[in-house]
Amino acid sequence: MAIDVGATKTLVALFDTEGKVKTEKKFPTNKDYDKFIEELFSVIKELGDFSAIAVALPARIDYEEEIARSFGNLGWKDVDIKHLLKKEFKVPVILDNDANLAALGEANRGAGMGHRTVLYITVSTGIGTGVTYNGKLAPVLARSEGGHILLDDKNPWEELASGKTFLAKYGKLGKDVDDPDIWQEYSKLLARGIHNMMIVIQPDIVVIGGSMGEHFVKYEGFLTDEVDKIRTMDVDAPIVQAKFPSEAVIYGCYEVAKDA
Repeated sequence: MAIDVGATKTLVALFDTEGKVKTEKKFPTNKDYDKFIEELFSVIKELGDFSAIAVALPARIDYEEEIARSFGNLGWKDVDIKHLLKKEFKVPVILDNDANLAALGEANRGAGMGHRTVLYITVSTGIGTGVTYNGKLAPVLARSEGGHILLDDKNPWEELASGKTFLAKYGKLGKDVDDPDIWQEYSKLLARGIHNMMIVIQPDIVVIGGSMGEHFVKYEGFLTDEVDKIRTMDVDAPIVQAKFPSEAVIYGCYEVAKDA
């Protein structure tokens, strides 16, 4: 069972042993944590039997205590969802950051296949980053939060280039925008953070996913040009669209649940 908890919606998917989705359900993420858990448990029971659960959260994970400490776009704190699920369903439960699991999904089944070091960037309500090496999560970077790097004196990257900021600035969702001037302007902000991450990580490929990744064809050329303009070091890594912009997380969940 794969659970992708987003700031606005949650996707729950049941996989078969071959890694194919048997059934899935999406529902709005209730900001009231207790009500969210109640609905989540109901959906899980509705989807059928399973032998392990993997949960992806848009949060900073305390890997020692196995607790989600803080959420960028949800008001939850110190969430102990892993132990609640384990107690209720009596199966192994794996907990990780959503960008990490999306990176794992793309590295094993998507645009990152065949590449040694994959930098995955999810651009949705916020911005998250994940890094894999040879198809596995890079442990030393598991806690990193690329969306919080500063691009000026006070503004983190996700405050300038996330999907939430895009909607607030232009009054439309990405799917409703075709104006090339808007996409070029937006690409300048996205490019700054990508460039900084590339310099530090030195990836073989950069994969863009999340809700804004679904519209990658609208700004692909602008983004590549903007990164080239500000490049301070030659990092030969193509910037590409995720093969599964919205499903990479659940595929990553499958990978870790299978191992569990």
